[in-house]
Amino acid sequence: MRTRHMPRQFLPTLLILASLPAVDAFAQQASFFVTSEGMGKGGNLGGLEGADAHCEALAVKAGLPATGWRAYLSTQAMPPEVPVHARDRIGSGPWHNAKGELIAESLEALHGPANGIARATALDERGEPVPGKMHDIMTGTRLDGTAP
Repeated sequence: MRTRHMPRQFLPTLLILASLPAVDAFAQQASFFVTSEGMGKGGNLGGLEGADAHCEALAVKAGLPATGWRAYLSTQAMPPEVPVHARDRIGSGPWHNAKGELIAESLEALHGPANGIARATALDERGEPVPGKMHDIMTGTRLDGTAP
């Protein structure tokens, strides 16, 4: 079982939105960001709903439209419950960062080795680089976007 770990410099939660209506040049392209700040509660995000609400609040504060931003998180479950897979929460792409740079065209590209996630492209909701002193992102998700 392999869990997705991002490079150390990306501590905040990875966020992705499937589709975003055009509002202005900044908001028109942005459909992917790394959060600039946590909730101040460690790993307690308030479940998927709390994590999504945090993403939405940061996006709106940065001038992005409130269109249902989703945290890239998976949840595990014991049968008969069904796990929630991050890849099923984020639409089918494409995803662009706040500068309009392509992150991935599709789910397959996002979860493949040639995705556009790198130090220079994993920007926060304001279009700023994530500080290099940050640590791993823990998403509860395998490399293919599914829950373990």
